[in-house]
Amino acid sequence: MPYYSSNAIEGRLLKPKIAFRKKKRLIRLSSQRLEVFENNSKEEPISVYDVMGWDVSFSEHLLTIKLSADGKLVMTLQASTYNEYNLWLGRLFKACGARDLEYFYELKEILGEGAFAIVKLAIERGTEEQCAVKVIDKNKAEKLNSKESLNRELDIMIKLCSIPRPRGGRPIPIIEMREIYDLSDRVYIVMEYMQGGTLEDAMMRMALRTERQVRTTMSEIVAAVEKLHSMKIVHRDLKLKNILCTNANFPLEVKIADFGLSNYVRDGSVALKSHVGSPHYVAPEVLKKDCKYGPEVDLWSCGVVLHLMFTGRYPFDGGTIKEILECVARGDFKMDSPAWKLVSEEGKEFLRKLLTVDIRQRMTASDALNHCWMTSDRLTRRP
Repeated sequence: MPYYSSNAIEGRLLKPKIAFRKKKRLIRLSSQRLEVFENNSKEEPISVYDVMGWDVSFSEHLLTIKLSADGKLVMTLQASTYNEYNLWLGRLFKACGARDLEYFYELKEILGEGAFAIVKLAIERGTEEQCAVKVIDKNKAEKLNSKESLNRELDIMIKLCSIPRPRGGRPIPIIEMREIYDLSDRVYIVMEYMQGGTLEDAMMRMALRTERQVRTTMSEIVAAVEKLHSMKIVHRDLKLKNILCTNANFPLEVKIADFGLSNYVRDGSVALKSHVGSPHYVAPEVLKKDCKYGPEVDLWSCGVVLHLMFTGRYPFDGGTIKEILECVARGDFKMDSPAWKLVSEEGKEFLRKLLTVDIRQRMTASDALNHCWMTSDRLTRRP
């Protein structure tokens, strides 16, 4: 799909070809699909078009936009206001592939880098709104045998756009994707900009965190994981750098990002076999020779994130990657540092139920959200 947008637009703009007919028909543009309706969009459309590759011409004076295919005029749209005209002209340019992304966005400094992608801050021209743009190099992805995972990432992000976003309420803790530009040599993914940076950045800014602040942040992370798992999606790379913050100070509002290693669980709870993840965060079952695993790996990673928020240290560490993975495989960690004196018994039990090697004993996301540490107002500490 060369262009995808998470938001559809509609309005009465289609100018009738018959001179005596005054009423303009309703049209709806969703990504590159243009639908024409007799009366309203709840009915079946009377015509449907894929406008990718169409030509766009316009008259600012008349507020008209003409769409042509193969040199023939298909339809004329006429807006009622200048703002409506600008909105539709911009969206049709995108849907028809008539303009490159940089026509609509000014790309600024680099926010992050990966093996075949970079993330840049961008400013939307006209609105001056900040957003983040992930620029993926298709050639590099293909050389690294990552073409399949790239296509899967795009598919997952499009599916996540179908999640209803509450108006006025607390946002869903998953990064919001707005547009995808899929070109021959690269892909642009336009996302919301998270001004607070990563959770790792936030922890470096604020070394002192109360247990209740940690609990609030963890509840957001687990809620996002529960939503992903309900959609049969396993993230597989949850870590501090892939959890972004909308604000800079506690209490933090966080969202899960970066679905480059994510995959679907289609055939029951155990369906994934790839050895993927980051050494400090990877679950023990992923390290097995003939590994088969499911959504439980994300809850293990949540446990590592929680341990870091409590103590500032990894539960499983070593001087080399081999030593780290050996510690992970054993699953042994201690709670004897001074930091644990500030953590309740409920908080410690919650962590143990995440960082348990036996997946049958490990909590699910729903279990975690209903655990007493998440729900109780009174927490117990031993002297």
